[in-house]
Amino acid sequence: MAYRAAIVGCGQIGSMLDDDPLRTEIWTHAGAYAASNKAELVAASDLDSARLAQCGDRWGVRALYADYREMFAAESLDLVSVCTPPSGHSEVVLAAIEAGVRGVFCEKPLATSLSDADAMIDAAKSRDIALQVNHTRRWDHVYEDARRRVREGDLGELWSMVGYGDTALFTNAIHLLDMVRYLAGEVREVHAHLQPTNIRMVDGCPDPGAMTMLVLESGAMAFIRSWAHDSRYHQFEVDLWGEEGRLRVCNDGRASTFQAYEPSAQYTGYFELSDEASSIDIEESRGRMLRAVDELIDGFETGAALRCSGEDGRAAMELIFAMHASSRSGRPVSLPLRERTWRWSTEGVNS
Repeated sequence: MAYRAAIVGCGQIGSMLDDDPLRTEIWTHAGAYAASNKAELVAASDLDSARLAQCGDRWGVRALYADYREMFAAESLDLVSVCTPPSGHSEVVLAAIEAGVRGVFCEKPLATSLSDADAMIDAAKSRDIALQVNHTRRWDHVYEDARRRVREGDLGELWSMVGYGDTALFTNAIHLLDMVRYLAGEVREVHAHLQPTNIRMVDGCPDPGAMTMLVLESGAMAFIRSWAHDSRYHQFEVDLWGEEGRLRVCNDGRASTFQAYEPSAQYTGYFELSDEASSIDIEESRGRMLRAVDELIDGFETGAALRCSGEDGRAAMELIFAMHASSRSGRPVSLPLRERTWRWSTEGVNS
């Protein structure tokens, strides 16, 4: 029998993005459950009645609820996807855990405060419930391949990583910050300057971009540009440098190339990157969201470690709070942060 799944929040990532004709793979939680042979979408909840009805019609779901707590009480659920605006994540995740589900798939950011994130992680652990966060590129084959190449030494000692992403830290750049940890390792120090203009409003909360330098535990450096003057422009690229060469993932994973260092043809005793960049084969994906759902199920069935756990989601949040702290003080900030009171709200980011 397939596991019984439900969605709280039937907006873009919950249900609607798969209606975009230019998106050729599964993008939504509803689409992933519909495609999985391990789960069945049996219920959905949203405060917007029109959006809820649209989700029900689109995915053939009859059990539709305005109140997610009523849904949790009425339906025997194994899986819950939390796709509400960020301010609602903590409350819904904790209610799902209390209702006795086996796995929770929460959108990013995991929460809007470190203390809420800690409460969610602790509650899931106390009930032995799998809590997964949707940093989607962790299930993308091209980034998975880049991580393998770094770990297997194709680049030799990793020296630096440069990342380019959209403005709005909690909304977009959080994916890029998660990729720093996924590809290059843990961060020990943050230097940042927040974008003073073109600050996006997300769920009523101001969310700027930033220019950021990160010092990694390995001693390598990462430089992150999440800065824009127009929110319509999308960019996501990573550029990894090491003693053996350079690996680039371009156009949000649609291309990946490697250049090896070779003896210079123009300067005796020097090495230069080869003129030819070898294209890396990108395995056709089954869909990142489908892989994520199937791995979440495997996590609670077998106890296997999740590719993007609650702790991973919290770590990406902490980097953003450290960026705000560094920009305000004009000084680098060390991790972990001492204060757990950092919060993102309609008043901005405060501790």
